[in-house]
Amino acid sequence: MLFFTTGIIDFNIKKVKDKYTYLFLTSTVDFTGEITMHGGGAGPVSPFTVSGLEPGMEYCVYAVVTNGAYDTATEVSQSKGLICSAGV
Repeated sequence: MLFFTTGIIDFNIKKVKDKYTYLFLTSTVDFTGEITMHGGGAGPVSPFTVSGLEPGMEYCVYAVVTNGAYDTATEVSQSKGLICSAGV
């Protein structure tokens, strides 16, 4: 489920013990543009909030779960993706 506030997207996520959740976002205006990573740390609290987005802008969002901090993880889940808009 998604909740929208100006320039923010909130994601309700299932807390998984000892697992880390990461969201990767890119604007749908330019799929070759910058991809930003938003880390929730171990067992992040829901809702997982991504702020500082352009209000009304459409984003591709990809979520992954890892067994550790992203730069040291040895296991990464298959990505789940969706397209959504930041709140206006």
